[in-house]
Amino acid sequence: MIVPGAAPLPSLRARSLLSLLLVGGCSGEASNAPADPAVAELTLAGTLTPHLERVLTSSPALPDSIFGRIVHLDLHETSLAVLDGLGSVVAVANHDLRILHVVGQRGEGPSEFVRPVASRVGPRRIVVMDPGRRRLVGFAIDGPHADSIARADGETVVDLRRSGAASLGTDFAIRQDGSVVVPVHEGPTFAAAVDRAGDLTALGPATGPEENHLMRLFDRVATMGADDLLVWDDDRATVMRVGDRETLRWRLPEPYRSASEPRQSVSPGGDALAITLGKPRLKGWAGTGHSICMVVEQDADAGADLLLLAFEGAADVAPTLWRIEADDMPGAPVSCGVDEDRLYVVDEIGAYRFRLP
Repeated sequence: MIVPGAAPLPSLRARSLLSLLLVGGCSGEASNAPADPAVAELTLAGTLTPHLERVLTSSPALPDSIFGRIVHLDLHETSLAVLDGLGSVVAVANHDLRILHVVGQRGEGPSEFVRPVASRVGPRRIVVMDPGRRRLVGFAIDGPHADSIARADGETVVDLRRSGAASLGTDFAIRQDGSVVVPVHEGPTFAAAVDRAGDLTALGPATGPEENHLMRLFDRVATMGADDLLVWDDDRATVMRVGDRETLRWRLPEPYRSASEPRQSVSPGGDALAITLGKPRLKGWAGTGHSICMVVEQDADAGADLLLLAFEGAADVAPTLWRIEADDMPGAPVSCGVDEDRLYVVDEIGAYRFRLP
């Protein structure tokens, strides 16, 4: 288990500013952040060229038979979830890319979404994050058919509509004990468990000097192994593995850690919180076991690459970083996931399954 810390939560003034930024969809990154000697530098081990096996771009199970604008992919040992931001629906498919369930639609009803951005799928439930309504909603997926839960009411898993204490950015994680983790940056906190009412419990040790901790709406979190968290720090293009006793950090090499555009810092009148507006590097990631696939944007206008981060051996051993060249996709990758030798990638209009060499 991860030991809760005693980190302070954002001040009222900082929370008000954060609420405004959530409406505008801004991201955060530290400007000119100093180097951290505790961060190990990763190097590319080589390039992998996968073989395309299956494609999913349309299905009678989808509301309009086709995807409109895919924004997120999540991967489980037995299934995957594809979130269509344009249609505000989430399609749950098996690893053969056959759609099993579809949940959600645009609106403000119990099972409708305003701006869904992320989902987590398990063997019996799919949880969807909707910052537009400041909540996470869960759906049971016990039925065997694609239309079995399309109109079923979802259950509110986390409700932040009456609380300004936490942000809903673009990602969340669900640990084995069922707790939900979101990125929250204030003082020495970079992740926090949030309960149904929106109350926070800080997780993990500090990541550096207090003045370098910012609200970063586009940081990402994932589970890794039995109890650890994997946290992406977009400020420093750094992956952190958070355990119960220590946090290990590995920084991506150039060109993935260079800012792709000028960033502007915003500081709310003397408070300890600063927010830097800009564009996130990491577009999406997913994985099972001890590997994770990442869609990371390069410097300037070079586009986004698929990277494979493989954690092999002991938890404190540096992961191996591979670049993946999947040339059979029609569009730019949005997110990806890896399950042993299978690679799953989504662009805005479809999902693709590859076999890794």
